Amino acid sequence: MELGANVTVDRGALGSTLIGKGTKVDNLVQIAHNVQIGEHCILIAQSGIAGSSKLGSYVILAGQAASAGT
Repeated sequence: MELGANVTVDRGALGSTLIGKGTKVDNLVQIAHNVQIGEHCILIAQSGIAGSSKLGSYVILAGQAASAGT
């Protein structure tokens, strides 16, 4: 896992926040509480994931995009 500058990863409130191996997170990304991210994902600048959301493996979240819900 690689994290860029100014990345925020919230700690889990009800469960763990998990980031899979090989995942790369660009600068200025917000990862909320209880999020689960699969392996080898790429999260590009200024994207965000809402609390308790799940991303599978090999997902690309483009710049300024967001994901909400499960």
